[in-house]
Amino acid sequence: AHYEKAVQLDKTYPLARLNLALALQDAFNKDRKSLDADEKQQRLHAIVDALEATLDLDGNCLPAWRSLGVANLSLKSPIKAEEALAKWLELADAHEHRAVVQKQFDKVTVEADAERQLLYVIELARQLDDDDAEDVDDDELRAVLLEVGPVIQQALTDEEPADGIVRVDVFFAAALLYKKLEHPERARQLFEAVLQHAPHHDRALLEAATLCLNLGDLDAALQHSMTAYRLDPTDAGVTCNVGVC
Repeated sequence: AHYEKAVQLDKTYPLARLNLALALQDAFNKDRKSLDADEKQQRLHAIVDALEATLDLDGNCLPAWRSLGVANLSLKSPIKAEEALAKWLELADAHEHRAVVQKQFDKVTVEADAERQLLYVIELARQLDDDDAEDVDDDELRAVLLEVGPVIQQALTDEEPADGIVRVDVFFAAALLYKKLEHPERARQLFEAVLQHAPHHDRALLEAATLCLNLGDLDAALQHSMTAYRLDPTDAGVTCNVGVC
């Protein structure tokens, strides 16, 4: 409360904003196990906002850069975490904690590289949905999926993902790629993983229903189709699926 008051008294005082951010971070670490997924994300975003406000006032604030890296990693944003820790290392050439932060950075870089691969999966899926679909090479899709496959599989089997963050966008994009490569069972598994966490995802419902229909699982196809129909009874594709089932 005192740090919040200090910020209100002088919005240009970076130390007050840093102390507020660190207090929010300490409170989050204390309460972490008792928070649900939404509360965790809200609290983490508040920490990130406070740290970024600090750095807007003082771009050389080492504690803010390091804490920003940690907070972004908790938000499953390893690329942003990598950027923050890289900035810390750039500014702290002879700092006593440099070896510790370098070790953090090296670990985060591995996760950031995996994240860049996942973002590429999403970009390829976007191309498949656009007019660029003919430019997407099947061999390239296979190579990318071979690289990210273990990451996706781990996410699929992780019943308690870190801080409750589930990469529904990655599941959906990978499903589209597997569908393009004519791996219907794998595509269905990923579309249904999307629906597990986002049950009203209209495109995933339609895709899952169509795949189940083609695979001969009429009960599952009807279930997905009816859910989609209740969400949008004017969709011709959904209505056709219901009729076929």
